[in-house]
Amino acid sequence: MLQTDKGILLFEGELEDLRRASKHVVDVTLPPGPTVSEIKETVEKFDLKLKQSDEGPQLHGKLIDVNDGVNYLVDLMKERLDM
Repeated sequence: MLQTDKGILLFEGELEDLRRASKHVVDVTLPPGPTVSEIKETVEKFDLKLKQSDEGPQLHGKLIDVNDGVNYLVDLMKERLDM
């Protein structure tokens, strides 16, 4: 991968590697802050599952969906806090 003034250039095979990586299933532990209704809305909107671990609630799903869900939660919290 190479960053230029015109954007990011991917070398041969890197785009396919990124596509494959985005389909990996991951668990992301949620930090304190989002409300139950915000978490529920995120889980439903991005086709995720909610798991419980010793560290707290976790979003479970494909990397790309979890990433979109986390970004959505951050946006909801920013809106709620008027940031």
